[in-house]
Amino acid sequence: DVFQLISQPRKSGVLEVERRGRTLEIYFLEGQVLSARPAETRPDGALAGYLLRTGALSEATLAEARKRQDETLEALAPTLLQMDLVSRADLEQVTKLATSDTIFELFLWDEGRFAFRPDDVTPGPCDKPIAAEMVLLDALRMRDEWVTIQNGLPDLAVVLAPTVELEGFRQKRASIEADSGVPGKELEALFGLANGRIAARRVIDLSRLGTFQGARGLVA
Repeated sequence: DVFQLISQPRKSGVLEVERRGRTLEIYFLEGQVLSARPAETRPDGALAGYLLRTGALSEATLAEARKRQDETLEALAPTLLQMDLVSRADLEQVTKLATSDTIFELFLWDEGRFAFRPDDVTPGPCDKPIAAEMVLLDALRMRDEWVTIQNGLPDLAVVLAPTVELEGFRQKRASIEADSGVPGKELEALFGLANGRIAARRVIDLSRLGTFQGARGLVA
């Protein structure tokens, strides 16, 4: 209902939703969803966190970018691109991931407080507005499927290891893809990362598939 109240009159601004001390921010541009992030003390702190988690950026590289930001007062995304510290393709991928994961988390909440702040919203270099109706449909679909996924993977802290060799997996890949609906390329990426040494959460982060799609592929 709130999304529709913002999208139908084509409003621009920030929707803040708070639950148990955690706040998520959804940015709207003329009624479309521009981006979404967990609220952080530093405006681009959430994006930096996603870049680190997904391996797109190292701590040393981030420190270099932060030093430049202190001098120019420019946002993190354009600073990274100007300094050639991350590729545009990687930045676009992680920016999209941050938005989709934040929206997914929001739609798993059953309670919370919200406030909408009308404001002029300026797109970042990798922000791409999405129709609110599409965001709603995707989020509701993922929420419905998440119950089934959690039955197979209730804890993302668990360490996963393959039970077959790569060739054995590849022989079964087509049937797994058909049964799960997860593309074979994504399944193989997850298989390669789930090496018995890192947690499912880390596997999902490094795959850059997002919490829903990554967990869906691991369960498959």
